[in-house]
Amino acid sequence: MFVVLSFAVSSFGQIDKSQFTQFQFNKLIYNPAFAGDRNYFEASAFHRSQWVNLSGRAFATQSLSVHFPLVSYNSGVGISIVNDLIGVQRSTFVMGNYAYKVPLTFAVLSVGVSVGIIQSALDGSKLRAPDGTYEPDQSIDHSDDFLPESLQGGIGLDAGFGIYLSNDNWYAGISTAHIPGSTVTIKAKQGNAKLKYEREYYAMGGYKFRLGSTFSLEPSVLFKTDMNKAQVDFSNLAYYKDNIWIGVSFRGYNKSSIDALGLLFGFQLTQKFMVNYSYDVSTSFKNSFNDGSHELSVLYKFKIDGKGRKGSVIYNPRFL
Repeated sequence: MFVVLSFAVSSFGQIDKSQFTQFQFNKLIYNPAFAGDRNYFEASAFHRSQWVNLSGRAFATQSLSVHFPLVSYNSGVGISIVNDLIGVQRSTFVMGNYAYKVPLTFAVLSVGVSVGIIQSALDGSKLRAPDGTYEPDQSIDHSDDFLPESLQGGIGLDAGFGIYLSNDNWYAGISTAHIPGSTVTIKAKQGNAKLKYEREYYAMGGYKFRLGSTFSLEPSVLFKTDMNKAQVDFSNLAYYKDNIWIGVSFRGYNKSSIDALGLLFGFQLTQKFMVNYSYDVSTSFKNSFNDGSHELSVLYKFKIDGKGRKGSVIYNPRFL
């Protein structure tokens, strides 16, 4: 119970972006400029169970996103929803995304913005403070005026910005989230608890190396920082005819940041549907306290071709 309380209290400061091992298939939640990339319509659903069986509490993240191009306007639009559960705290991000695209000779450059809301909730009835009093009749006294004693929530505004460059073989992007540095106020016993969402910065990239007509390799990287601490995800996928893929991922770049080793498997269920599954093993001190992390995703994707056609002008002799 103390571990859960530690996670909840620490979240009153820095709050990290939701973690996904399959980040290369979920770019919109990190960079709004990805909306409508390569003229694809894409809908995706992700679920991640993090640190299974850690202290008997749920650590899970879900995301839903839909985006598509507005070909005639050199633009892309989309919506992304991320629900993050960390023990007794839940944060839900609902963002609208817009990207403007500039074709270059070697790639497409996109500049994107996102605007939306953060809805946060803290279930104080499940917190246990060291100096609190908790009776069998469910009465709760945390002996802390800044901790709620029941389920309480609040809403804040959010915004992001990104730049994304891609072609058929590679991609690269930089972005920032939580530009306003929003604070969500949670009503407590006497005062208010405040959840601060610090500004975060991301850089991502990947390249698909074609090994003949059958096999290909795609290394990818995602860098994350709040200017106080940083984390890096590395991934490498091997594709067979672009229908089946398997790969490994690694999170961390030095002794203090090394966190997990993952295995990923995916396949093209139909021409438009794909499914991915990954499993992470903790490589940090948390390895002794959990049974790993599971992640499952389903994507529906197809390309929208053409620039669109302008309507023909038909002259009606009645008005000549």
